[in-house]
Amino acid sequence: MSLDAILGSHVRAITKSIFHQTIIIKISVLLLGLLIGIVTILNIFATDTFTQKRPRQIACGWYLLISSFLGRFTMITLMFKIIFLVHFEQGNITCSLTEFQLQWLPTSFEWLHARVSIERALAVLQQARYSNQASLCRVKWIVSSLFLAMAIICSPELIFRRILVGRQDQRTWCVFTFSVTKKYRTTILYGISNLLLFIMPLTIDFITSIIIIIDTLSLKENTTICIEPKYNRIAPQPNTHGVNNFNAQQNKNNKFIVLRNRLRPIKRQLIKYKHILIAPTLLGVFSMSRVVMVFTFVCTKLNQSSFFALFAYLIGFFPSTTILFKFVLSSREYRQVYFM
Repeated sequence: MSLDAILGSHVRAITKSIFHQTIIIKISVLLLGLLIGIVTILNIFATDTFTQKRPRQIACGWYLLISSFLGRFTMITLMFKIIFLVHFEQGNITCSLTEFQLQWLPTSFEWLHARVSIERALAVLQQARYSNQASLCRVKWIVSSLFLAMAIICSPELIFRRILVGRQDQRTWCVFTFSVTKKYRTTILYGISNLLLFIMPLTIDFITSIIIIIDTLSLKENTTICIEPKYNRIAPQPNTHGVNNFNAQQNKNNKFIVLRNRLRPIKRQLIKYKHILIAPTLLGVFSMSRVVMVFTFVCTKLNQSSFFALFAYLIGFFPSTTILFKFVLSSREYRQVYFM
């Protein structure tokens, strides 16, 4: 799904002024402008945080610094895409390169966040055996490999994106083209690769979040001395019905107290690490809703449901807004650096 397919039929080619465009184009440009402005501001704040020396002493700080730059570059590319769509005619290079960047940059952004989750899980699992220096040395190789892998997966945008001229209005369209003989196979492979690019980072986030919470909880249970509560001992009483009921009720209360004491640290851990679970949950809702809407619009005419298609398109950029809330404000150390 691209902006050309969503808004291309509503653009008036005879005028270059945004004020003389259709109402759909005006509203769409306004929404896209708000998104670009908000994401850019949030990523600037995040970049200012991770450019400090203290966050970059660990590998996660480098991953988040790079991802904040990717978020800004994504918005710059989206801004150029809107300008070319409304004001200029695109060429093959502009068409393919812009669409490639609009897929490659957000995808790399999400996979860097997945790498942060993996790094945190490794630190919790390995504990004293975890080497911060070794993880810092791996940063450049992991980032380079990740960028290269995402570029290869997104390379069909460079290969199959072409400019086609409409027969009726002679307008240029940036579309995804296939050869007739390989259309079915290419469509299946491209769809599966895009689906995996959405689902796999979210799966990694969920799994690592659960690992961090469970391992931290088990560590506290092993290092905490559990003191059994002292209960009032009941002196032997005659075997009467009333005394037996009293003893049964007392035993039930004691079991309830023990269970409550065992559940208390679990509750504290869930409250402490709730941001680790909430963030991937929200991203999962955004990504899955985008996937569902994209597959829904595959067999429909996008110009008949432009606002819904535009909403599905914008959802793909929502993860770029989360870095400040997901990592900076939810972490005590990063929050201290941010407010310094």
